[in-house]
Amino acid sequence: MEDKDIKFNKAQRQAFLRAVDLDKFMEAVLEQMNSLRMQKVNLVQDMDDLVNDYLSICKKYPIK
Repeated sequence: MEDKDIKFNKAQRQAFLRAVDLDKFMEAVLEQMNSLRMQKVNLVQDMDDLVNDYLSICKKYPIK
């Protein structure tokens, strides 16, 4: 692959990532991690802590 193709591909990926709604992305990741945890998958402690914090916020401020 030529250098200009690699640069173009990187620019396309960066443009996609800039268009992602970060709040939706973070919520989707946390919900997926919680789903994995419910399936008895062990998460690293930092992720487990984040999921716990997120769930406590969801419980305190429900929207569904």
